[in-house]
Amino acid sequence: MSRPTASSFSRYRILGLVGQGQFGQVFCAMHRKTGKLFALKNLERERFPTHQFLRELRFLLSLQHTNIVTCHAIEHTATGRYLVMDYCESGTLRSLMADDLALPIAQSLRLVADVLQGLDCAHRQKIVHCDVKPENILLTLTAKGWLAKISDFGIARLSQEVYNRSAGNTGSPAYMAPERFYSRYSPASDLYAVGVLLFELLVGRRPFSGLPKALMMAHLNQTVQCPDSIPAGLQQVITTALEKLPARRFQSAMEMLEQINAAVKGTPYEHWQRPLDLRSPLLTLRQSIPCNDGCPQHHISLRHPATLLGGQEWVNPRGHVTTGNTTGRNGVRVSGRNGPTRENSRMRRGDPPLFHCVYANRITLTYSLYPSTLQPEVRSLQLSEPVQQLLIAPQGYVIVTHRTICWLATELNKVETQPVSLSVKPIYRLEQDCIAAIEPTGCWLALITDCRSIESKERRSTLSFHRLPQRPMTVALPKSSIYLRAASKAKTLLHALTLDSRHIAIISDGPQRQAPSSKNPNKPAPNSPTSIKTESSNGAIAMDRATYIEVLTRRGQRIVLQRLPMLLGTVVTTPTPYRLLATDQYDPTSVLCIDLKPFRIQRFAVDITPQFLMATSWGYIVANTMGKVIFLDTTGYAVSALQLPAPLTAIAFQAPRFLLATTWKEGAGALYTFDLRQQIIDWIF
Repeated sequence: MSRPTASSFSRYRILGLVGQGQFGQVFCAMHRKTGKLFALKNLERERFPTHQFLRELRFLLSLQHTNIVTCHAIEHTATGRYLVMDYCESGTLRSLMADDLALPIAQSLRLVADVLQGLDCAHRQKIVHCDVKPENILLTLTAKGWLAKISDFGIARLSQEVYNRSAGNTGSPAYMAPERFYSRYSPASDLYAVGVLLFELLVGRRPFSGLPKALMMAHLNQTVQCPDSIPAGLQQVITTALEKLPARRFQSAMEMLEQINAAVKGTPYEHWQRPLDLRSPLLTLRQSIPCNDGCPQHHISLRHPATLLGGQEWVNPRGHVTTGNTTGRNGVRVSGRNGPTRENSRMRRGDPPLFHCVYANRITLTYSLYPSTLQPEVRSLQLSEPVQQLLIAPQGYVIVTHRTICWLATELNKVETQPVSLSVKPIYRLEQDCIAAIEPTGCWLALITDCRSIESKERRSTLSFHRLPQRPMTVALPKSSIYLRAASKAKTLLHALTLDSRHIAIISDGPQRQAPSSKNPNKPAPNSPTSIKTESSNGAIAMDRATYIEVLTRRGQRIVLQRLPMLLGTVVTTPTPYRLLATDQYDPTSVLCIDLKPFRIQRFAVDITPQFLMATSWGYIVANTMGKVIFLDTTGYAVSALQLPAPLTAIAFQAPRFLLATTWKEGAGALYTFDLRQQIIDWIF
């Protein structure tokens, strides 16, 4: 089927394809007036006849529940028929059930409880789903984990319907109750599938496996064997749910949920319904990541701890192109958090990196003209103010201090024996604090200022665009500042990231919601990320702040304002268009992969608390301050890790295979260069 065009949906803007099902495609779309996201589910006429289409529509319209995907409208266009439904940005439950991942028991019970509550609503309407499985359970991300919603009622049945042979025994054999193989069904059939699902969440595998015929025989004849890793009470719940005869199973979803509550009473999981706190990871790894000691190929001693580290593309006297790692297309703050690289296939083997280190108000460029025979040369530049951001453009550096934006050009002298010459000049003066971002080709600079009116005490955030030196201006930029609605209401401006030559993302920390029970008007509101440690009445850490991502064009038109129910820390762009990599302060041992078009969020589990993030064409690099560096593939699978010899202060990647890292311990530091091809992680190359 062809992709729907903009004219096909006057009220919706198609952002992209997010799923391909048995009966059609699912698109992510944004309502043009409200900006809200919806899923447009196409049901092809050839695969989904009209009577089945009307049947699913009938079921969906009669089911209104938090844990069931809601149908909001129906669209008829020249390209087909579409159901306008809830959009769930975290995909299906199957994505959380990878072989290397494990959900904590409390989180597994929450998801099963969501499914049971949704099924209870359907069963009360005399509707049996008949195909409960992880692929039909969609997830919406919350600050405390995920909210599960049941979807795909395409083969659902009314419990009083008479069996029709034309319907067949449709379903998924791995989750089908014994009677379903004989085309019989009841609410107990759905609860059998939930029992299989609960077993799989707790153990990491299904109770029965094999080809469809072997699965049928196992469901009909084999008794489930629960491993000792499952708490005894939950073993009894699973055994009852997987009884061969429907009459011996739970007779309602609420009965099964009540039995789960009784099963964990008096155990460490007794309070599984309470909100999670920062001590409870949402995802864990079943096995530790293999870690090897890093063996650097070069190192330089440092006199001061570096706060930023990165590199730049330049041409050395021999005419070789050396591609350096930027700290993100837009640079980073003084914290030293590093971003993605721009890779260049023209780099020759053995060419040295040109990289920089930042020590408060000092910038040091380190380079080598003849890497095989000479030690690296070092040139330093002293500034009058501490460096807040160091942004890298193809033609030089942009230095952001407290009240000045400077331009640092790096040029090689024509004579091979002469060093790099440094020249710095102010290009803009600032009256307010700001954060900056650079367009990837170095054509323009975006400044986001955050000023507060003394009279009204209101914050007003604006966006302005400025040209950069040594680049011809080929595009039109707005002459006046642009008001940022979301950023003006935010507590803190976190990041500004250019997504491409036409779009910029402004990331801000949303305001904290006032607790309803608070009656003290003089109680000061939290004003820093440490406020996430505020404890609620039940002892859990309150997680009631959010992050807003506002995407604008270079002409100032806002196209997306997305609220994320978590508090982001480090955020970097990636080589994949419109994809961000971020840390989550509510779940410190995970990494978020955020796609803005179409909007999707994945959570990757690691066994560290990452402070440094980088993205490459082959995957992601995350590291913590203790010096452990983890390498992830593009799916988030943790493949290998390196342990650096000392605590880490900054890190950068030099395409295609060099990792730069600065360490500091007991008054001494070093800048290390690792050739990843010579480390024990050759899966990359």
